[in-house]
Amino acid sequence: DLRVSMTELVSGIEFAIETGRVRAALGQNLPLVIVLLVVAMVFTIRGRPWIEMATARIEQDGAGAGGRLSAFIVSLGQIIIPVVGLAALSQALLLTGLFEFYGERLVAFFPWMGLMIFSARWLAWRFFPSQDVIQSPLNVPKAGRLEARFTVLMAGLTMALFGFVRELAEADVYREGTRAVLEFPLLALGGVLLFRIGRIMGRHTPLHPAGAAEMPEEEAQPKPQAVDRLGTFLSRLALLIGFVTPILALVGYRNAAEALVFPALATLAQAATLTLLILVVKDLYLFFRRPKPGEDGLWPVIIAIFMVVASIPAFALLWGATPTDIREVWVR
Repeated sequence: DLRVSMTELVSGIEFAIETGRVRAALGQNLPLVIVLLVVAMVFTIRGRPWIEMATARIEQDGAGAGGRLSAFIVSLGQIIIPVVGLAALSQALLLTGLFEFYGERLVAFFPWMGLMIFSARWLAWRFFPSQDVIQSPLNVPKAGRLEARFTVLMAGLTMALFGFVRELAEADVYREGTRAVLEFPLLALGGVLLFRIGRIMGRHTPLHPAGAAEMPEEEAQPKPQAVDRLGTFLSRLALLIGFVTPILALVGYRNAAEALVFPALATLAQAATLTLLILVVKDLYLFFRRPKPGEDGLWPVIIAIFMVVASIPAFALLWGATPTDIREVWVR
């Protein structure tokens, strides 16, 4: 099936060139294609390093909530800029007239692959920074952060490749045997990476309370908060699913393995994003309200609870719920 798909793709390109379709398309769209290719090259190759340099400079120079907010907003460019570049590349290829329906569907999937990969890299960079100036929700030893960043990035790449393989199989209606052969390595790798992420999350240690240096020794000891307990639960869940998934895929339960490992990875990514957004809300409160030292703000807590509750339908969608199911629950 895979060989047939590649043959059809190459044959379609050759047919487009021989029949003059490419010449006609370039005659109409050549200036736009050149502009899109230049944008794709600059944004994809140079965009992310530029944003990283700008973010690092803001985090080193800026202080307090305002500096953290500015750095967070600028850091989003690490996702947006490269994805826009891939979208420009995809559109440029489509405008050349090289591809028919099958090829168009694969090329159109490039930006989605980029979104998964660059989002994973952004999360890895925010949660396991190489520099301590970046505020991270996870207190992981610095020696293990490089491994953590690599693992999270590989998880995003695995999800992107699995999505591409599934798009390839659905576009050409692959047989179940072919899909099983193509998907098994990615399912097994996804399980291994999920297990490693669970181990990395398990290394998190609670932070010392603010002003610990001035407190008695007993009160200055780090105490697990609700977020720490939730992280421990997610860590153990990731270890369990990561251990079970390769076994399920190996013994033939491919659908069960797929229904576990990728929703679990997506759940961790969504929970991580939600955690970062809650920290942004806290910084917004500190920036505009400017409470006195030692004064706790109630509004950030209320908004955080609302955000967690509002995100429940999104988590449900990851695990197979449909918008109709959620609508029925809401009506009831």
